[in-house]
Amino acid sequence: MSQTEHLIRYRPEIDGLRALSVLSVLFFHAEVPGFSGGFWGVDVFFVISGYLITRLLLVRHQAGRLNLADFYLRRARRILPALYLVLLCSAVSAWFLLIPTALLEFCSTLAGATLFYSNVVFWKQNGYFAQVNELKPLIHTWSLAIEEQFYLLWPLLLIIVTRLAQRKRLPLICLLLASSFIVAAVLSHFRPGATFFLPFGRAWELLAGAAIAWIELAPDPADTRHRQAELASMTGLLILVLTLTIGTGSNGPGTPALPAIAGTVLLLRFANESTLAARLLAARPLVLVGLCSYSIYLWHYPVFAFARHLLIDAPDGLTLYGLAGGSVVLGFLSWRYLEKPFRDPVQVPTRVFLPVVALGTIGLLAFAVAGHRTKGFETAYLDRLDPAQQSVYRSLSKLNYPIGTTHCRFSSARFDKGTEKRLTDCFARLGPAFVILGDSHGQNLYRSLLGNSEHPFVVSLSSGGCRPHNLSEQCPYERFMKFAHTHSAMIRTVIYTQAGFYLLKDSQSRPATRRTLAATSVETWTPNEDAIAIPERYLTQLAQSRIPVLWLGAPIEPHLSGERLRKLAMRCDLSQARIKPGVREGYLALDRALALRPLAEKGITYVSQVEALQFDERRDLYTCRAVYWRDGDHWSPAGERYFGARIVDALSKLYVVADLKANAESNGNRPKPE
Repeated sequence: MSQTEHLIRYRPEIDGLRALSVLSVLFFHAEVPGFSGGFWGVDVFFVISGYLITRLLLVRHQAGRLNLADFYLRRARRILPALYLVLLCSAVSAWFLLIPTALLEFCSTLAGATLFYSNVVFWKQNGYFAQVNELKPLIHTWSLAIEEQFYLLWPLLLIIVTRLAQRKRLPLICLLLASSFIVAAVLSHFRPGATFFLPFGRAWELLAGAAIAWIELAPDPADTRHRQAELASMTGLLILVLTLTIGTGSNGPGTPALPAIAGTVLLLRFANESTLAARLLAARPLVLVGLCSYSIYLWHYPVFAFARHLLIDAPDGLTLYGLAGGSVVLGFLSWRYLEKPFRDPVQVPTRVFLPVVALGTIGLLAFAVAGHRTKGFETAYLDRLDPAQQSVYRSLSKLNYPIGTTHCRFSSARFDKGTEKRLTDCFARLGPAFVILGDSHGQNLYRSLLGNSEHPFVVSLSSGGCRPHNLSEQCPYERFMKFAHTHSAMIRTVIYTQAGFYLLKDSQSRPATRRTLAATSVETWTPNEDAIAIPERYLTQLAQSRIPVLWLGAPIEPHLSGERLRKLAMRCDLSQARIKPGVREGYLALDRALALRPLAEKGITYVSQVEALQFDERRDLYTCRAVYWRDGDHWSPAGERYFGARIVDALSKLYVVADLKANAESNGNRPKPE
């Protein structure tokens, strides 16, 4: 058999490999035990796609039949019908199930998925308060966007490469592959979001498959003995199965992806009908799932996400397994009655296909644009609610809780020269400032103080994820420290606060995370002395500048889903207003530990939020007219106003912040909103 014939022939083991990939992704999202590495299935798809597309292009180029217009039309027939059906069903579901803020975000991703740039949308949405990924119905389309971007550019680049001398072609592909891998390996430590979602961090995975196709089409490919092929293909299958089930402890596209990519490459290169690995993968049930794999992948995440929006509590194991089974059924039906007919130009002629695709594209984009212009169809949504439910919805919107920002009541995530100048100008007019340091909880505090205080000079240098453990240029700590030591007269008081769970650990001394605290199992949480020492050390150094420093401890953070609280408030169901056992006790232990530390000796005044708020879950989670938490540990806009009044009362009892609550009208400095 010639190499060209080898490349053209159907390889059922590749469909089996697709089945392995899609099932691992499906089982991972269904939280099936034993598939902790299932997310690597997406990377396997990248390698397969790179191989198959390059194989197709090279064979047609060698035969003198490479037609880019025909190639792109075939890709459209393969991809668009099932995708557009899923997007249409998702748009209808979003209309009925999502609140306007979530629907507005959905419309951005809908446009991105329709035009294949959703990876860029999700990269930009990767902000601190973006909707959690489990609730984003179209987040899985980031991988389709990367593949489509590859399909657009790779044929053009391939034509250029084929014009080079034969001996230069494969080395150039390998050079591109190595360059992308190095970029992914390095930048994953500094720009993990960009490396994960953007093509430069994923190109090497697609190029790994492309390189295999190129090697197989070489004029004199290396002859592989049966024993070598048997050993290499079984090794690849074993590596892949272990990676998909056990995982590698990270999901980055750089070095952690090597086992998944290596296993796939070995299978593509060495598996053939005479090897055991190929025969296992070519089993008829696996091949059938592989044929439906694209549609299964498309359906599964919207099914899971919309189920989470519909249910009050997170779906349990049986529910998740049922959703996974439903996704497989929907995938099979889409493949049988949509994918197959639309791929056949006899059943669906081009003169029919193109208008249908154009109409679908226009319809989906029109929905997305309309959603943006109407702020997530907000008016239509509110019309479906009674007055109490409307009040609950409005409690989650910052627009309904103005805080009166001014030139001297401002937030700056980075401490740069512009921030210094603004501080200097305001000091000349108003005297020293209250400065808030911290992570996203510092932003919560800033908005709380502005909403409940008229002090004219309050500045937040807080930013999501910025605590003293992070001294990079994206966080203000080092620059502010230098400024404080040389301009201490400009600062009235520094108030530091941060997410409390970062200062906790579990019974096995593992640092607490949002995921572990939100888990249903009861856990014993205790103060993490190593974590506490980091902000304490920074604040001690800051206090040496003779600036009053307050450490505002953590409140009791409920670690309940914001979506769940909203749904309960909408139903006015107050019977479930409670937090899980163990959470309250952990925060009380943390508060006691901080209060007992010798902070005063180091120039730090500790203020207990636990004491200030007197948190009572029966009144402080939600009511029939408001939700006070936007997620498990951040206040909603209504919560900022609600809890902020208590915080201001507590702080105003201290000499160093006694004037925080003072009426600014007395000196003519009442802040005027910008």
